[in-house]
Amino acid sequence: MPGGGGLGPIKTCYYQLIYPSESGYVFHVSASDKRGNISKNIAINIDSIKISEGLVIQLKHVTRGVVGGGQYSGEQGADGIHRFYTTDEAVGQIVINKFDEANHIAAGTFWFTAVNSQGETVKITDGRFDMEFTR
Repeated sequence: MPGGGGLGPIKTCYYQLIYPSESGYVFHVSASDKRGNISKNIAINIDSIKISEGLVIQLKHVTRGVVGGGQYSGEQGADGIHRFYTTDEAVGQIVINKFDEANHIAAGTFWFTAVNSQGETVKITDGRFDMEFTR
């Protein structure tokens, strides 16, 4: 997401063992951009899977133990926040192209379709990330 004005882009990436008794790793990558009173955010959460290079994960409705999901939110001033989520029908995909645990580097590509509570959809296409992650 491009920067400029407001808070500019804020990028977050982490990979943590959250559920040790279940070998449950959580991977999260997101980017936010705020310009004036308009804020946009894209986030992908992957739950309960060990990340590795070459991994391809389907994005759908995310809950603990259900591998991965995507979210888009955009705030349009007085209209409030509009939130869209992947579901079992509105899906997507993330591909982990590089994953270097020793140097904490993750890179990949993604796309997804997400739906809001009114049934409106957004399509996120040609997404990519190349980030240092925290543990």
